[in-house]
Amino acid sequence: MPGAEANFATVIEAAPQRGETAIGYRLAAQNDEPPLYGVHLNPSKTAPLVLHEGDTVVVLAEDY
Repeated sequence: MPGAEANFATVIEAAPQRGETAIGYRLAAQNDEPPLYGVHLNPSKTAPLVLHEGDTVVVLAEDY
Protein backbone atom coordinates (compact mmCIF):
# COMPACT_ATOMS: atom_id res chain seq x y z
CA MET A 1 0.00 0.00 0.00
CA PRO A 2 1.57 3.33 -1.02
CA GLY A 3 2.59 5.48 1.94
CA ALA A 4 2.64 2.62 4.47
CA GLU A 5 5.82 2.24 6.50
CA ALA A 6 7.57 -1.12 6.27
CA ASN A 7 11.13 -2.26 5.59
CA PHE A 8 12.84 -3.93 2.65
CA ALA A 9 12.65 -7.34 4.35
CA THR A 10 8.86 -7.09 3.97
CA VAL A 11 9.29 -6.40 0.24
CA ILE A 12 11.66 -9.36 -0.11
CA GLU A 13 9.13 -11.66 1.60
CA ALA A 14 6.28 -10.52 -0.66
CA ALA A 15 8.12 -10.83 -3.99
CA PRO A 16 8.06 -14.67 -4.28
CA GLN A 17 4.25 -14.57 -4.17
CA ARG A 18 4.53 -12.94 -7.61
CA GLY A 19 7.33 -15.24 -8.84
CA GLU A 20 9.91 -12.48 -8.38
CA THR A 21 13.05 -11.75 -6.36
CA ALA A 22 13.29 -8.19 -5.04
CA ILE A 23 16.79 -6.67 -5.24
CA GLY A 24 16.09 -2.98 -4.65
CA TYR A 25 13.78 -0.07 -5.33
CA ARG A 26 13.62 3.22 -7.24
CA LEU A 27 12.24 6.39 -5.67
CA ALA A 28 10.42 8.58 -8.19
CA ALA A 29 11.26 11.73 -6.19
CA GLN A 30 14.97 11.06 -6.85
CA ASN A 31 14.71 10.28 -10.60
CA ASP A 32 16.77 13.35 -11.55
CA GLU A 33 19.48 12.98 -8.88
CA PRO A 34 22.76 11.59 -10.22
CA PRO A 35 24.61 9.32 -9.89
CA LEU A 36 21.97 6.74 -8.89
CA TYR A 37 18.82 8.44 -10.21
CA GLY A 38 16.73 7.10 -7.36
CA VAL A 39 17.86 3.48 -7.68
CA HIS A 40 18.75 1.72 -4.41
CA LEU A 41 20.14 -1.81 -4.88
CA ASN A 42 20.69 -4.21 -1.98
CA PRO A 43 19.29 -1.73 0.57
CA SER A 44 19.20 -2.27 4.32
CA LYS A 45 16.58 -4.84 5.20
CA THR A 46 15.77 -3.23 8.55
CA ALA A 47 15.73 0.53 7.82
CA PRO A 48 12.24 2.06 7.64
CA LEU A 49 10.96 2.28 4.07
CA VAL A 50 7.97 4.20 2.74
CA LEU A 51 7.17 3.80 -0.96
CA HIS A 52 4.87 6.30 -2.63
CA GLU A 53 2.88 6.40 -5.86
CA GLY A 54 5.37 6.23 -8.74
CA ASP A 55 8.08 4.42 -6.77
CA THR A 56 8.99 0.97 -8.07
CA VAL A 57 10.54 -2.22 -6.76
CA VAL A 58 13.49 -3.60 -8.76
CA VAL A 59 13.01 -7.35 -9.27
CA LEU A 60 14.41 -10.36 -11.07
CA ALA A 61 11.75 -12.50 -12.74
CA GLU A 62 11.34 -15.03 -15.50
CA ASP A 63 9.03 -14.41 -18.41
CA TYR A 64 7.22 -17.62 -19.34
